[in-house]
Amino acid sequence: MKEQILSYLDMKDILSKYNIKQKGSQFCCPFHGTDKHPSAKAYEKSFYCFNCGKTRRFNSICSIFF
Repeated sequence: MKEQILSYLDMKDILSKYNIKQKGSQFCCPFHGTDKHPSAKAYEKSFYCFNCGKTRRFNSICSIFF
């Protein structure tokens, strides 16, 4: 069931849902509260943070808010 739900969403949907402001496909990584400039790039089902060098799936971004 979880995989079915995740298959309908993409990273931009998740970012919009949690009011994370984007500049194109870039945004401030929610894992770094001190970012003032976009430090992460959104892909279809994941994002890459240039500050910490990690790639994360979008279910990890949802875990911040729950």
